[in-house]
Amino acid sequence: MDALTAQTEVVLDWLVIDDGSDDETKSLVGSYIALGRYPISYVKVLHGGKHRALNEGFGRAYGDWILIVDSDDMITVGGIKCVFSEIRQAERLGAKIIQLPLVVPKAQRQYSFVSPNRAITIGQRFIEEPSFDASLVFGKALMHYRFPEFDGEFFLAESALLFQMINEPVYLSNYVAVTAEYQSDGLSANMRRNRMTSSLGSSHVYQQQLRFKLPANARLRALANFGRFWWHSILRGKRPRSPVGLQQWLVLPAAISFTLIDIVAENCSDRKKSKK
Repeated sequence: MDALTAQTEVVLDWLVIDDGSDDETKSLVGSYIALGRYPISYVKVLHGGKHRALNEGFGRAYGDWILIVDSDDMITVGGIKCVFSEIRQAERLGAKIIQLPLVVPKAQRQYSFVSPNRAITIGQRFIEEPSFDASLVFGKALMHYRFPEFDGEFFLAESALLFQMINEPVYLSNYVAVTAEYQSDGLSANMRRNRMTSSLGSSHVYQQQLRFKLPANARLRALANFGRFWWHSILRGKRPRSPVGLQQWLVLPAAISFTLIDIVAENCSDRKKSKK
């Protein structure tokens, strides 16, 4: 939050959704409210995962644009000013969402868009550009979209929301407004386990992707992952959505091997952790 207080060249509102934290988040936010530099709203909700926190935020946001900043993200120097500049470009091109590369300083490889400074549909973005984590800026026109929620599950990939917006225009920019320092116990570091334990949502994400025209390699990957997490749901006593179409049924016998590999890998990881 210190990085946000340093953004003195722009006017903004903060909306903090506290996803059931058990630390000093409330008092920390209170100290920033006391400074009076920006309007700050603080909302604490029961722990439900990032996607539920975002749903809560979408329902409460009242600005024309909203930049999503996670707890392990940091705004770059001049980052908010950069976002405001890109908003003007997006509005000029009729885009309702902006994506900017999310830089992870400690990562060996950094990603950027091949053809930036243009507005295309979300569907085209998935086909024409590499897949990587991006900072998201949503226009007010998209605030009615919501992540689906699955009882007892606390993780859902952002693509579950983006694929609902498949025909919406997105502006691609290679400016960097946010950097991330992924934590050892964070979502990214535990992606496989998160998707396994939230298998209904995971299988839903890939089944949703299969509704659209995908490049051959992306379609094969989505089919394999749909079957993979469909089986995780079955093995956990859940009731996943039925396969749709012949391809989704045919992938199931082979996909169970990926499910078993996940289970073995996580068991090995648990044993390593227990020995430390």
